Amino acid sequence: MAGRVSTLPERRWLLVLSPILAAIFYAPLAWGATTEGTLAILDCLFAASFLGWVCLLVVERRIPLLSPCCWVLLPFIAILGSIHWVNPKAVFYEVFWAFNSIESAITWLPGTFDRTATEEVLIHLYAWLAGLFVLLDACSHSRVRWLLFKALAISGFVTALIGIFQKAGGVESMLWVEPDPRSYGNGLFFAAFRYHGNAASFLNLSWPAALAVFLRERDSGRGGVRSSIWTMVLVITVLGVFVNTSKAGLLLGVIGLILALIRFRKSIFVGSKMVMLVSGVMLLGLALVLVMPAIERLKERWSQQSYSTSFGGRSEAYSICLRMLPDSGAYGFGPGTFRLIFPLYQDESSGRGITDFFWYHAHQDYLQTLIEWGILGALAWLAFFAVGLFRGASKVKSSVRGNRLEYSTSCALIAMIIVLLHATVDFPFQIPAIQLPVAVYMAVLWAKQDARQQKRPA
Repeated sequence: MAGRVSTLPERRWLLVLSPILAAIFYAPLAWGATTEGTLAILDCLFAASFLGWVCLLVVERRIPLLSPCCWVLLPFIAILGSIHWVNPKAVFYEVFWAFNSIESAITWLPGTFDRTATEEVLIHLYAWLAGLFVLLDACSHSRVRWLLFKALAISGFVTALIGIFQKAGGVESMLWVEPDPRSYGNGLFFAAFRYHGNAASFLNLSWPAALAVFLRERDSGRGGVRSSIWTMVLVITVLGVFVNTSKAGLLLGVIGLILALIRFRKSIFVGSKMVMLVSGVMLLGLALVLVMPAIERLKERWSQQSYSTSFGGRSEAYSICLRMLPDSGAYGFGPGTFRLIFPLYQDESSGRGITDFFWYHAHQDYLQTLIEWGILGALAWLAFFAVGLFRGASKVKSSVRGNRLEYSTSCALIAMIIVLLHATVDFPFQIPAIQLPVAVYMAVLWAKQDARQQKRPA
């Protein structure tokens, strides 16, 4: 009797990827890895995986399976950030909230306006890029992709489950934190995320992975238990998006689901109509039970007053950012300096103090990237994401034309579209716990296709 075929990657790849898998579960439960200590742990996990990957390359005597574009774009971004750090043009003094120019700086080279702030960002950037290189090489293997997708799906499921119980029980504090009305009584937390918009963005990156795994398990012929489990994971994660009180997260979740229905319209509803009907009724009942307790809070968030307050604050911040752009120029003020520069551009006629209108992030990642990295750095980031999306779309188009099964790239594409849209009104790319699934999906989009492809059933 033939032995059971394993769906796990080879043992050596499991060893290399184990730190990244640990990071996928750790980051969303550790305040999004936004504190100094949790971020350091996340960076160490990236570094450990990178070192294991280098050892693997030496043992296998091969070069990484990376696109030539990645060999150019990613080192360019790292070098540009390093030049900013090596050539500081100013020093920031928080006591006076002022910058003191450094005369020895080379004016025609990029240079940060505060080396300390840039150094913090660069350390994490280097660790993230190290992990990204591992993923870019690893995601050329189908088993690795599906292992990563399962990890993302389960991580999102756990986050959604915790958040749903918080909203249903009227909890007054986020996970791992004692109740403090001054900080968390506004109900804008979700699970272990301080800001519900970040949690919504993470969930919108998680459910596409669950959808891909569900479709694959359903078509695998290994029985209905596994597909039922992944159906539950998918439904709970999607419900988490709707229980979350982030308006942008909810709207983008709907857009993502519409894109998924359009892409998989010929395969998502395959199966017994009676089973689908019963399952649909049960899932609808589950959704009502879980969403009902959060309806009042959702009404508050969608009220005219809440909408005006949210939009008004963002519009004021965006107008300040637009005044910053001409001075940021080709090189920008330096990675991590937005929070220091922003207060200096406030309208003096508004009567605000220097930190009365303090935003750590711009709530618009594209503006913040232009301000910190300048036109040159922003173009490099744009090229990385744009080319990756183009490659992913090309692979999906090729699979459709060839009538082949294809789930992972399509779901990665949907997830990235959602988070890129979310970045127009929030700051998902600034949160380490969100940067991790972004790295996984971008690696899937950039990765070369497997030589063996399954044929679509007739």
